[in-house]
Amino acid sequence: FPPVHPAIAESLTNLSRTLYAGGQFAEAGLMLNQAVQIRETVLGSTAPEVAVSLIHLSIVVSQRDLQDSRSLMERALSILGPLEHDHPLDLAMGLNYYGNILRRQGEFAEARVPLERSLSIRERILGASHPHVARTLSRMGMLEAVTGNYQSALPLFQRALRINEASLGANHAELAGDLNEIGSVHRALGNLAEAKQSFERALRIQKSTVGPQHPFVAVTLNALGQLAAQANKPEEAESLYQEALAIQEH
Repeated sequence: FPPVHPAIAESLTNLSRTLYAGGQFAEAGLMLNQAVQIRETVLGSTAPEVAVSLIHLSIVVSQRDLQDSRSLMERALSILGPLEHDHPLDLAMGLNYYGNILRRQGEFAEARVPLERSLSIRERILGASHPHVARTLSRMGMLEAVTGNYQSALPLFQRALRINEASLGANHAELAGDLNEIGSVHRALGNLAEAKQSFERALRIQKSTVGPQHPFVAVTLNALGQLAAQANKPEEAESLYQEALAIQEH
């Protein structure tokens, strides 16, 4: 293949996903930059494939610079917006991540619009029980939680959990994220027993799927420690914090 062949862009994109999953964000960004350049050269700057590469690049860049990430995502959405009829799911993916960027930047009212549009597209195309619908529901739950609307956040996270349980199984790693969010909302509402139940189930899933020494396990242990402290159980809290610290040091 010549150096600007689309197949090379596809391989670079696939490699970037592996690097990103391993926490090698700078290297993943370099690969995606190359993919964008190749696709622009071969397909033109307004091709939907370019927009998809920009979305993936934006996700990687969000680890270091939210404003740059936002600019990349807005460019991707400007390409995909007029192409919604032919590329609805690519647009929904971009809108989902764009809403998350806006939330992280504190633009809560603005974040609601792309998330609701993403949910509408995904439910229409994929059905109400698809895992991608669950992802948008989780983003919407995060938005409600960060603005203190815990009563609104809880059913969104619970619906996401039910979808993922039905589609992925009762012990899939992705469920742990939903359970931790549900636990955090219950804790904020003062429902300490329900919070503990959610965190403990998340911990069991994480230990069985990603291993007992994974950093995700430490996050859940810290959440359980905070819960124990809130319940006036200082010795239990200290034990959980110590276990989390040992994992992080390891």
